[in-house]
Amino acid sequence: YSMTTATKSNVFEKSIAFSIEITKIGIRRKVDSSKIELKDGNGAQPDPDAIGVDKKLIECDEFDAIISLDTNIRNTINKIALPAPFKRGVYLLPLDFVERIDQLVQAYATKRAELISAFVEKYGEAVEASRERLGGLFNTDDYPSKATVARSFNVRYNYLDLGTPKGLGKINPEIFKREQEEFRKKLDAAAAEVRDALRGSFSELIAHMAEKLESGKDGKPKIFRDSLVLNMREFLDSFKSRNIADDSQLEALVKKARDAIGNVDANALRADKDLRETIGTQLSQIKTKLSKMVTDAPSRKFSFDD
Repeated sequence: YSMTTATKSNVFEKSIAFSIEITKIGIRRKVDSSKIELKDGNGAQPDPDAIGVDKKLIECDEFDAIISLDTNIRNTINKIALPAPFKRGVYLLPLDFVERIDQLVQAYATKRAELISAFVEKYGEAVEASRERLGGLFNTDDYPSKATVARSFNVRYNYLDLGTPKGLGKINPEIFKREQEEFRKKLDAAAAEVRDALRGSFSELIAHMAEKLESGKDGKPKIFRDSLVLNMREFLDSFKSRNIADDSQLEALVKKARDAIGNVDANALRADKDLRETIGTQLSQIKTKLSKMVTDAPSRKFSFDD
């Protein structure tokens, strides 16, 4: 599968680079292993340098709520956007989803601020609880002030303009031309990697669903959650917008999967053995074709950080 110049440019015409950075206070610290007594049956103490132990500084429902919220927004973005190969935390966001993601992230940031305030308010109590929980491993120096804790939490997100700085052309046209050419090469590689990422996501979904629809070794149907079908349907429904690399081969397999699954739901699959087997067989065939497409995908590692 070779990508045309039009396809390469379409990736960046059909999407916007979106960056999100989420920070929080760290709640784990390394423990001096010499302070921990670990003896075997013969009373021999292992070499402290061979032991790695850490301690959890905080156990607090308010902090766990922040972590849960962070996980949910990352999962949501990963289902909609495509990971950009430029840098961690940067995504290629299909144009159809820009407004949706913007609204979700703004609502997330507002809710997160509320949860952070609740955690900071409980922080002192959580520290005192850790003093009892950790015993001799408690160290006051591990716990910064409330103000420092509050500043440790941040959400920064913005839309990025990818390209060669136009001002460079005014300074030196030759440098500008050279950098434009280098940037085009990176776009080519990025477009291919975006295509491969979407193929990989679909391959994982297909393989997982096909495996769950197989009977177990005892001949009984395997247990699966409703999310098995919901996740697949979510991918199929969003594929047209997410297919920013115009991958016609993947599009054909997605159509086959959509035709195979139809409007079936998880309960229908659990109740009907023949239906499970029929859909499972069709998905396995798609899995085989996908497997070769994913295996053939070259590994590309590059950076736009420069």
